[in-house]
Amino acid sequence: MYSCGSLAPKMGRGGGAPLGGGCSGHSRFRRSAEPWESSEGCVHLVSELCRAAPTVKEVLALLPKVAAACRVRHYTHHFSYLEGVFKELPRIMRFTGKRPFKQTLQEFLEPLFYGLESSNALLRSAAAECLQHFSQFLGPNILAGRVEMLDPKHLPMFDRIVPASTRN
Repeated sequence: MYSCGSLAPKMGRGGGAPLGGGCSGHSRFRRSAEPWESSEGCVHLVSELCRAAPTVKEVLALLPKVAAACRVRHYTHHFSYLEGVFKELPRIMRFTGKRPFKQTLQEFLEPLFYGLESSNALLRSAAAECLQHFSQFLGPNILAGRVEMLDPKHLPMFDRIVPASTRN
């Protein structure tokens, strides 16, 4: 029996090395990674690199490039890329620290509000959670000030996600 519970026979009969059976037989069917998938993988790598204290400066130097990639939206799966970035940003922020991360925060706010206004539910959810993490870590008043500097029209949406009652 295979890990998924399948009793399927081995796949890949005839020609070539056996691929295994059941659910592990899918390794023959591959496609090249799309550029956005590779970019999202790089974001996960950046997140992991943050754990190594000597690399924090190098990681901080990469964040503007990640933010720039968040502003590229001409491809269908940009919602998935942004969702992946917004899921990793809170972790990157915790590992780099408040002061260093605040230097690049402004570059991520426009993509974050783009995500909050998106028609994609997963992206909206990831963006809202990311904004809540930013608020908890940096302080809601500091974040509200940064949002207002970006564009005051975003404040009502910010208030729905980070209620004003938490800013006392």
